[in-house]
Amino acid sequence: MKKRYMAGIITGLILSGALAALNVQAEEEPIKISIGADSSVFSAQIRVAEAAGILEEHNIDAEIVTYSYGIDTINGVILNEVQVGEANDYAVCTRAAQSSNLRLVSSILSGQGDSKSLYVNKEEIQTGEDLKGKKLAVASGTVNEFEIAKTLETYGIGKDEVEYLYFSSDAEMLAAFATGDADAVWLSKQYANEANEVEGSRTIADLSDIDQVNIAYLVVDESFANENEKAVEELIVALDEATELINNDPEKAAELLSDDLGIAKDDALKGLGTYNYKIEFKDSDLDHITSVAEWSIENGLIENAYDLRSYVLKDAITNVFPDRIDF
Repeated sequence: MKKRYMAGIITGLILSGALAALNVQAEEEPIKISIGADSSVFSAQIRVAEAAGILEEHNIDAEIVTYSYGIDTINGVILNEVQVGEANDYAVCTRAAQSSNLRLVSSILSGQGDSKSLYVNKEEIQTGEDLKGKKLAVASGTVNEFEIAKTLETYGIGKDEVEYLYFSSDAEMLAAFATGDADAVWLSKQYANEANEVEGSRTIADLSDIDQVNIAYLVVDESFANENEKAVEELIVALDEATELINNDPEKAAELLSDDLGIAKDDALKGLGTYNYKIEFKDSDLDHITSVAEWSIENGLIENAYDLRSYVLKDAITNVFPDRIDF
């Protein structure tokens, strides 16, 4: 009886130890990630994942740092202010050409052809050709700069035949357009209400007219990705769940974004309608951003030639969504 009693105690201790180990494993320290997000619905997946508690469900303790544009989030990664950023193709291309610590891990959205419109406020501007001699609002280094370059190419206008007015946010560009300081500006649907209120304002083109489709990418710091593979994988899964929420319940997503960004729910809903949100990295995504880089190099927007494919990190999305990568 004594031996059985002792055996029972030992067995109980072993089970208790095993349960304790499981509890410790279950109570792992949250994964800390600093994520750069731009100040519009472009960053919807990140903001919805945070506001809906999805990041927390994946044991991610996220610090969301707001920047004006996607390119600013990438600058944040380069400067070690954040570990993750998100930006449109052109912005990624310009910064990859300047820094070796950036790695692309996924495409996150694509813009529809009418996701942006070219607004003008002068009666004499009836077509794109009439932009010659006019003042164009430009956000330097962002995809907006690429769109302006494609606009000039489409309508046969030289850069020296227009005046670039540089601004650091969409709000600044919209203000310059409203006062008449800028004659033309590309704006997304999120700003349609404000743009349409400007006297004489109307649209003369959208992105489809300049043969432009924007695709955005998730970018991480290389050192962080190498040292925190699980963190990057969990982040991708969390953003995918946020993407499902956006696509399946845009009303709820718009409500979350309205609170987070401090904008009207209707504007948030319009903004969501301009993008196709996704988490994948298809061959077409890679071909697209490679072509943007090559065009930018050939046309002098990027000075130094480089191979963008060397900045792609395939492992994270391959490990969690192997069917969403095909190159």
